[in-house]
Amino acid sequence: VIWCDKEFEEDKSFFLFAGRLSEYKGIKVFFETARILKDFRFKIAGNGPLLNWCKQQNLPNVELLGYLPSGRIRMIMMKSYCFVFPSQCYETFGNMIIEAFSCGSFVIASNLGGIPEIVEEGKTGVLFNPYSAKELAEKLIMVYNNKQLAEEMRNNAFKVWKEKYSPHKN
Repeated sequence: VIWCDKEFEEDKSFFLFAGRLSEYKGIKVFFETARILKDFRFKIAGNGPLLNWCKQQNLPNVELLGYLPSGRIRMIMMKSYCFVFPSQCYETFGNMIIEAFSCGSFVIASNLGGIPEIVEEGKTGVLFNPYSAKELAEKLIMVYNNKQLAEEMRNNAFKVWKEKYSPHKN
C-alpha cells in the first residue's frame, strides 16, 4: 500500500486501528463493526497473518494502509477521530494506547486485562466488550455524535500522557 496525502485529512472523519493483523488483536470484530457502520470510515495500519483475510473483506468504507513506520502511524493518529484498540487478549499494557494518548487521541478499547487501568471510561476513552461488534459500533456512534465529549477526552488523554507517560516523567 502506498502512503499518500489523503491519509492526512483535517476533519477527523475516520476511526483507526494500528497493530498486528491477527484474530487475538480483534481485527475481525473491527471489520464486523465496519460492516455495521457502513456510513463511517475506517483505516487499518498493520501487517500480520490476517492481511489476506482483511483484503478479501473488500469493504468500501475500510482502507488498508499496510505496514507503516511509527512516525507515519503517529501522523495518522493525530488526524483520526479516535484510536480503536479491540484486543481480545489480556494485554498487560497497551503501548499503542499510550502512543495514541501522546498524539492527543482518545481510545475506544476492550475492557480486558490491564487496559481498563490505562483507559479511564469517559475521561480518556471508552471501554467495550471485545467480542461484540454491536457494542463497539454503539460506542463509536456515541462518541461520534458527542463532539464535546470527544474533544474533552482528547485533551484528557494528552494530559494523562504528559503527566504519566512522557519521556520527562519516565
